[in-house]
Amino acid sequence: MGNPISPTIADLAMETLLDTVIPLLKFKLPFLKKYVDDLLLALPANQLNHVLEIFNSYNEHIQFTYEIESNKRLPLLDMTLRRQKNQSIKTEWYMKPIASGRFLNYYSFHPLHHKINMAKNCIRRVDKLSTNLQNYDKARIIYKQLSLNNYPKALRNRLISRMQENITAPRETPDENLEHTYRSIPYIPYLSNRIDKCLKNEYKYRRCKSYVRDIKTVRQLFTNWLD
Repeated sequence: MGNPISPTIADLAMETLLDTVIPLLKFKLPFLKKYVDDLLLALPANQLNHVLEIFNSYNEHIQFTYEIESNKRLPLLDMTLRRQKNQSIKTEWYMKPIASGRFLNYYSFHPLHHKINMAKNCIRRVDKLSTNLQNYDKARIIYKQLSLNNYPKALRNRLISRMQENITAPRETPDENLEHTYRSIPYIPYLSNRIDKCLKNEYKYRRCKSYVRDIKTVRQLFTNWLD
């Protein structure tokens, strides 16, 4: 865990597993979708134990569990899959019942643009993962999540009203002819933002971008008694 090559190794291990166990099944799977070690597949109800036994026989250290569709609904990753009458699938944004709903709190010691970007990311996820919901229902979910993280009411309303604009707006393409300069500065409320604006005004013909770093780190929260 934590090694940059870990996701690649995990994918290779799962591909090898699937190439080994699928030919051992007594029937052909109608479909199978994989995301790392999460599998979504369809199979006859009376073959569930057979499939589980085959998968778990591959390696004693790799054991699978299963979750069955209930009321034509099945959670997968950050979505709830909802099977329609015509057998098509629509999705809804999903959060586990035990989830607190917390992300970057508005009153936390972080730059304002970090908090705004976190809120926009939440909006994009709810919008893109909810093909089965109307805009009103999406807005209600987003409003609740931002409220849990103490985002001001005016900011919540403004972000929600611009939801479609923020999602569909094309990203700015950097001018390749401009010289790029990047600098890291400590984050100090208000002062860091003013410095960033001054840099942009003073260096109009050079793409000068400042990145802030926290001056309060986890290391400072612990004593050095182990050293």
